[in-house]
Amino acid sequence: MTVVAVLCVSLVCANVSLAAIGSGGTGARSEPAEPAAPERSSTSLAEKIACAYLFVGGAIMLYYGPTERENGQVTRDGKSEAVAGAAAIGISIGLLRDIIKKSSRRKRPN
Repeated sequence: MTVVAVLCVSLVCANVSLAAIGSGGTGARSEPAEPAAPERSSTSLAEKIACAYLFVGGAIMLYYGPTERENGQVTRDGKSEAVAGAAAIGISIGLLRDIIKKSSRRKRPN
């Protein structure tokens, strides 16, 4: 057996033995603990920055991508930049919708 196989087998055996010890040796698994009270989830600053970064970066790529021309034709690099820019703008719009949904849920208590 290779060293990787021996390590994998030993990790699996250790996991099985720890599970048996944690369940009192009966082999039965305990019920998962109930989740804590639901937290009010608001949009983090990182999500807002990511949305702005994706939108601005995507707009720049979408604008400057098609300007890369060689012999009057748009290069492959320019086309791929335009597609990536459009995708980044699409992702930012999806993220913005999520941010708006989270903020509207927080304002309206259930």
